[in-house]
Amino acid sequence: MILGRKSFVDLSFRRDIPRRRISFPRRALLIVAPCIAFCLAFVSFAACKKGEPRARGPVRVGVLTQNLFFGDNLLGLARFSARGKSPRALLRKARKLTRGILRNIRFHDFPARARGIAAKIALLRPDAIGLQEAFLIRERRGLPGGWTVRHDYLKELQSALKRKNLSYTVAAVLENTDEEIPLDGRGSALRITDRLAVLVGPGVRVRSQKSGRFRNVLRKNLVLRTISFPRGYIKVDLEKSGRVFRLITTHLERLGRYKYEQNEELLRLFEKPDRPQLIAGDFNVDPGRGPGMYRDWRRRHYDAWEKKRGKAKGGTCCFRIPLTDRRHFPGSRFDLIFATEEFHPLRVKRVYARVDSRVPRPKKIWTSDHAGLFAELELR
Repeated sequence: MILGRKSFVDLSFRRDIPRRRISFPRRALLIVAPCIAFCLAFVSFAACKKGEPRARGPVRVGVLTQNLFFGDNLLGLARFSARGKSPRALLRKARKLTRGILRNIRFHDFPARARGIAAKIALLRPDAIGLQEAFLIRERRGLPGGWTVRHDYLKELQSALKRKNLSYTVAAVLENTDEEIPLDGRGSALRITDRLAVLVGPGVRVRSQKSGRFRNVLRKNLVLRTISFPRGYIKVDLEKSGRVFRLITTHLERLGRYKYEQNEELLRLFEKPDRPQLIAGDFNVDPGRGPGMYRDWRRRHYDAWEKKRGKAKGGTCCFRIPLTDRRHFPGSRFDLIFATEEFHPLRVKRVYARVDSRVPRPKKIWTSDHAGLFAELELR
């Protein structure tokens, strides 16, 4: 009820209070109401600007870690020794090594293997994928000469995903080993670039990304010079349905003490997370054979496979090279997914398949020397 220029609230329903009118000047209401609306809008805008999640309910998150396999056993290159050899003998050995690498890469036919991996991704639909050994292989014929791309594993996998009507974008890439191996004495060479990568699917937003290399690096003498095999990590902060979480992928060195030293560096960086965190990668050590590394991560994370599958065998490494061997199955659990307690595991499984290849002859091969590891978790 409005009388004249006054508005009032009727409190006559209270019997213990005498009937009276409490009035507010209309001009005061016209001033106060817009101020309240402005304050509410400002608080909402400030929260959005700070990046506060818009939703607080449970969100399902799927993550896959997959080593794509170079196509040859790089341990032969890493174990190359120049001790006691003449320059001519070194060059001869390097040429033989390079020819063998090219032959094995062709035999293991990555485009065919990429189609098999894409088919598995189409079934699982992970929100984020951590990739190891996403190689870029280039060749140069003589000097002067430019580099010709022979294989780009990342682009070839994305092309295979597009043929499945899947849209995965590259969130981050880290180049690790980037070395040239001579093909002859006239400047021809093979350039091998090892990369880590993270792909994200539709509905996932990349809020930030950072990558780095470990200080502890394997180095070997090859053809009168030292080559390095650096390793590193990628960290991405992702948002899905208003919930923010962190994914870290890595690939630790396999030889010697380096994996333990690199793991210590990773622990110092990410052992104490400030938000829900997943660590998915190729650790190159089985939990049963590297209990110290495993125990360190389990202080603030849990092993997704063990929590969901218990003591079930979960070997992911390695299918025997060449990948045509059907009888040998992985026995070591090198590929792991660790999660903080905000995540509840719903489904954890290994990912592998055999695909048809016609290069250089018809055959069936495994998609990689590693089985992938997929986990679907609920972020609560």
